[in-house]
Amino acid sequence: MLMSQKSETLKRQYQLRFAEMHGYRNRVWKILCSEVFSRYITDKSNVLDVGAVWGEFANNIVAPGKYAMDLNSESKERLAPGVTCIQQDCSEKWVFESNSLDVVFTSNFLEHLRDKASVERTISEAFRCLKDNGILICMGPNIKFVPGA
Repeated sequence: MLMSQKSETLKRQYQLRFAEMHGYRNRVWKILCSEVFSRYITDKSNVLDVGAVWGEFANNIVAPGKYAMDLNSESKERLAPGVTCIQQDCSEKWVFESNSLDVVFTSNFLEHLRDKASVERTISEAFRCLKDNGILICMGPNIKFVPGA
């Protein structure tokens, strides 16, 4: 599938999954960013949100360097001013220099990649781009609440 086709597919999926709850999701992310994730971010941090969807994390975290990566072209339209959109496959080489990011964040995303090799390449890119004292934050679904999975 071409990147433009993937982007259109994701655009439709995101509309179906997130449009109705967007306001609520944004309010939840605002609290999570200020109360939980802000402890990992400094006033000098470069932060990347991988699988950003509509940028709820990137839009709400306070940092001078904010990036959001997603294949969906609509993501760019949803990002707040000051957040740079990176539209690419996360399992391909990232545009960032090695040792240039302080935090790489992802939420409920890695389980959607097509195979284990894609997850491994994504994590490898995160570690390549993170500074020596950088941090990778991965949130995932709580499997006990996913019956039959």
